[in-house]
Amino acid sequence: MTQPPIQTGYLVLADLSGFTPFVAGSEVDHAQSILANLVGLLRRRLTPALQLAEIEGDALFLFAPEGRFERGETLLELIESTYVAFRDQILTMQRNATCPCEACRMIPSLDLKFVTHAGPWVLQNLTGASKPFGSCVNLVHRLLKNDVAESTGWQAYALFTEPALEMIGVRPEGMHSQQQSYPHLGDCKVSALDLRRRYTELTSQRSVFLEEADAHFTVHRSYPLTPTRLWELLTDARIRNGWEIGADWSAWLQPTGRTGPGTTNHCANSNFFEDVLDWRPFEYYTVLLRYGPVRIRVTGDLRPGEAATHLRWSMALESLVPGPFRGPACRYFAKRMMRVPERFENLDRLIAADARFEA
Repeated sequence: MTQPPIQTGYLVLADLSGFTPFVAGSEVDHAQSILANLVGLLRRRLTPALQLAEIEGDALFLFAPEGRFERGETLLELIESTYVAFRDQILTMQRNATCPCEACRMIPSLDLKFVTHAGPWVLQNLTGASKPFGSCVNLVHRLLKNDVAESTGWQAYALFTEPALEMIGVRPEGMHSQQQSYPHLGDCKVSALDLRRRYTELTSQRSVFLEEADAHFTVHRSYPLTPTRLWELLTDARIRNGWEIGADWSAWLQPTGRTGPGTTNHCANSNFFEDVLDWRPFEYYTVLLRYGPVRIRVTGDLRPGEAATHLRWSMALESLVPGPFRGPACRYFAKRMMRVPERFENLDRLIAADARFEA
């Protein structure tokens, strides 16, 4: 019998906090309906970027091989954006609740935590579905029982083991680190991120968004990819250097240690600087390109569809020439200098030729 190959990658648990007392103190039918709503939301947000191994009551067990994400930071952004959607759903359900039952009254008590580990595992198929097996799987499940809430007071957090952070390649500022110890599994250093604080930061940031009506040049494209996959192609410097003509991008400045407003990238070939103005993973990003007196604002807007993600990529010239002449100047610059149409043709070919970018 052929032994399954050993794989290395991410193991992720998304676990509803407060669900045990919620179920114990409320009506079963309404509690089940609320659970189904929230678990369905988590499943839609986290897959197919992550593969679902199993729904374990009020938790989702997911995994992905190491190469699934071109930039490890995408996984961190996936977790944070999923929490934003979850928190928004909780607030919406709370506002719209008209039923006086205990289940509806206790909706605000529900929250969410994530546990992420990385290491070797093999895929087993014992029940008709493939799921990871190994010591790393045991550890990520044991880590659901930890001391982070007691140490910090946080009820919503994203916990990462050291191997997970090393694979992601980013260590966000403001993380709380501590040691966990489990029989037979030993000591494990973990670091956690306060998701309630991140929710406030992400939802209170000033929106910087270039509407198509205000743009001087726009490209529309549809790709048979998920928003998560397309986001990586548009934002990962290594991939961009492969399809943006004459590009040699690298991170110049990252004040918080990760990509977001305040990040500046630099292109060694053109000597352009790129300032990130707004960063909403898998939805849109806005950057300011600058070279001497030239200032160009760009927004990439991703809209998911049933079988594809639609991209609207718009740019507007903000300096160099008087207002009435900016439109023609921007279109000339986009087509002749930046060769934007050819860039997106390169991206089309890259997606068609590389299996890594399949949805």
